[in-house]
Amino acid sequence: MNKQLLCSTRQFVPHKNEKGQVSIFLGISLLIVVTFLAFIVNVGLFVKAKINLQNSVDAAAYAGAAVQARQLTDIAYLNWELRNTYKEWMFKYYVLGQKGMSATHRDNLRTSLNPSGKMNFRLRPFYEPGEPGYDMSAFDPFNVPSICVSYGSSRNICEILRIPGLPRFNSQGLPGVSEILEASLNTLVATKSKDCADRTSVNMGAAMLWAYGTGSDSLFSGVPLIAANRVGAWVEAVELAIRMRNLESFVNSPPQTTPVCLTGSGCQQIQALTQSASTPLFERVNKAFWSAYRNLSGGIYKGRGSDFASSFKLTELSPNPYPANPNSLSGFLIPPSHPAMNKYYLDLEMNPVNLVTFYTSFISMTGEFRNSSVAQEADCGGTKTALPVPGYILGFTKNPKVMTYYAVKGEARFTGLFNPFNPSGINLKAYAAAKPFGGRVGPKLFKIGPDGQALFPREETSKYYSANYVSTLDDVDILASTSSKINPGFPLPLDPGFWARSAGANVSIGGVPRSGVEVFFGIPNLIYDFSDPEQLEIPEPPTGRNINALKKADTKTSAYADDPFQGTSGLYDVNQFEFFESNQVLSGNAIMEAHEVYASLNRARKPTAYDAINYLIPVINPPGGGQNPLNTESNVYVQSLGDANPDSRFNDSFFYKIYAPLHGPETLYDSENAIINEVNAFINSNSGARDKYTAALKEMADQMKQEAATTATSSDAYLAAAQTVYNEPLVISDSSSCANISMAQKFATFFNTGPGGCGITPLSQNLRKYFANGRPDRGDLGKLFRDFHIGIFTHPMSDSNQNTRLLTAYMPGERKGVQNSLTGLPFGDQDKLAKRNTYSAKFFALDRVLDGSSNAIDQDQFIFMEGSPDRAFKPSGDMRSVIVNKLSPTEISEFSDNLFF
Repeated sequence: MNKQLLCSTRQFVPHKNEKGQVSIFLGISLLIVVTFLAFIVNVGLFVKAKINLQNSVDAAAYAGAAVQARQLTDIAYLNWELRNTYKEWMFKYYVLGQKGMSATHRDNLRTSLNPSGKMNFRLRPFYEPGEPGYDMSAFDPFNVPSICVSYGSSRNICEILRIPGLPRFNSQGLPGVSEILEASLNTLVATKSKDCADRTSVNMGAAMLWAYGTGSDSLFSGVPLIAANRVGAWVEAVELAIRMRNLESFVNSPPQTTPVCLTGSGCQQIQALTQSASTPLFERVNKAFWSAYRNLSGGIYKGRGSDFASSFKLTELSPNPYPANPNSLSGFLIPPSHPAMNKYYLDLEMNPVNLVTFYTSFISMTGEFRNSSVAQEADCGGTKTALPVPGYILGFTKNPKVMTYYAVKGEARFTGLFNPFNPSGINLKAYAAAKPFGGRVGPKLFKIGPDGQALFPREETSKYYSANYVSTLDDVDILASTSSKINPGFPLPLDPGFWARSAGANVSIGGVPRSGVEVFFGIPNLIYDFSDPEQLEIPEPPTGRNINALKKADTKTSAYADDPFQGTSGLYDVNQFEFFESNQVLSGNAIMEAHEVYASLNRARKPTAYDAINYLIPVINPPGGGQNPLNTESNVYVQSLGDANPDSRFNDSFFYKIYAPLHGPETLYDSENAIINEVNAFINSNSGARDKYTAALKEMADQMKQEAATTATSSDAYLAAAQTVYNEPLVISDSSSCANISMAQKFATFFNTGPGGCGITPLSQNLRKYFANGRPDRGDLGKLFRDFHIGIFTHPMSDSNQNTRLLTAYMPGERKGVQNSLTGLPFGDQDKLAKRNTYSAKFFALDRVLDGSSNAIDQDQFIFMEGSPDRAFKPSGDMRSVIVNKLSPTEISEFSDNLFF
């Protein structure tokens, strides 16, 4: 029993090899716990790295779009400068060129000289009703302005239709006396007819100077020195267009589809890409990369070669480029073989319009004094002769088919605390897109043909657009078919094929001449400003007409009293003309001083309310600082460079600069020679316009010779005068025959690319000097000419006709967090206007530009329409388009289709 008890109470002694089993379990458990903790931390770091990468790529997209926005802003500023150049030209034509027309003077605008509130530009008869010489058949058939230089003389012939000539009395038959009398009269007739021709040459010279002058060299002898130091409109427009094309090429810098990195292999190092650049050609990718890199984490270890940021690579996603045709408005003035013909982000369509400005030609004629049998010779009949300005660049429009945006891909290698699958890390990728918004390059004034080569009047809104900028002579075919000779007041040329038709959509008013587009000409017009939006509610032209048609008056009564429809568009409206003319500085003297002309032209360029709702206007700090008088925006972007007036009494204008190079490395043109080659091709392509003009002058000269042969007593009395109008050979290449150079020879030799002679420097040579030497009217600032446009800015003057509180291109409202268009400053309680005359940048969903996406941007595009505010924005039929520069789905093939961006 005891033995049993002892056996049952015996203790179990474990074997020594069974010790430490709990340690193994604890070790395994700890490994699992550590692994889970590492996984959790690693996932957290992974998510943090992915968020960090996405934020950085977002910053890159925003920075790149901000570069595009600033470039678009500069382009828009230059487009406004193109309008200012046009305003200055129209001021010379409609105001300075009409100083001899009393109906256009300030005190006469609202008198009987301008019936029914329409401007009267007609030449008036020499004799008034009731006087013996009054002739019902003598009247000016077309109400069109014509340049005539008046020097303030009390004997002003500029507004007279036909100046009576010298009487030719019957000979008394006295021996010796009759011969002496006839010889004296012949000399007087020849002298007077030559004087008429000389006055014609002066008027033509003014028209030539205002269109083609370079501000330094004289075009030819006899040109009046009226605003001679100002650059002509055609020349300045070409300069601005070239600058805009260069800025467009910067926007369209090809995307860097090879990844850009800081260091490493298999990528383009950012320093090597950008350090040698002398232009903003790589600014977009440079700003985008550094914005992304500086937003990546890394701390003090950042950039040491092994961190997350050092492995970062940025790739610009490439839209499908829009290929521009060299013979299209998209490719005009771009060298045909240049890569800039591929428009990735922006397509600017040029608006070259074929225009003429009229000048008064005085043709010597013969006839009889009315109600008398006494013959008269060498009377000066005023005829309005058209000076062609082909391919005048009125502005640019942004092609709505090509959307400006910026999309990028960023990637970096993430190495976590524990990654047994890939020791070198995980390659993370992110995408982002942004775009400029909130501005406009300029309004769409014309319709572009389906081939992109020709300009046509806009049909849907012609009463607001094309009709305000282009007029034409209607019924010239009637004059051409019924008139056997040129009569006073008749416009030249009478060829119906010269003028744009006012009806029909198939007749162009401009385009690319070298593309084979048929050339038709119109008369320039302008809508300038308004104080009430209702002033823009201009009546539509008659049914079937899409530009302003200046109809022929059939009778003298209809011409000077009850005028038939001549159009009230643009400066034909007295209100518009009054706004425009009020810029004229008048001292009370009969002749304007040079500094008064200069100040008047500067003031004509000032920003108006019409400009503000259609263009971007630079906000410039006025001289001496102070608040922005335009009340347009909170920030100051452009500084003034100095006084732009030669007289301190007119200190409301000053210079400012915009970076917009003409030529140089990485631009469209490597030198001024490259520019001249392109411009020469442009000049040569307009030879048809030159030939039409010289043919009109030949018609005038032949008429004068016919008068001498059939009705004049002396057959050679008008010969010298006729030779001053037209003579051959047309193009003068030497100085062998400079005694009597005709108007036709002057124009044909000037509007040419070959050598000149007799003191005539061809336009091509003038432009070569201009682009090589800069602008003499900019003084010391001329040294900036190659790289900067030096503009003239004039602040609006506070008068009864000017609304100085201008509307602007972008005015955010409540949906943008702004109340009453005011925004509070972060420091201080002073509110500022939130209006902006600049482009801004914003993010948008990447699939909006993904080709084939159901969410892609294919909706109607909107454009601002002039008129009352309640219908300011509405869709326009010819602006509806489908975006063509979308992203290919292969650009984001790493992402699945069901992800949202």
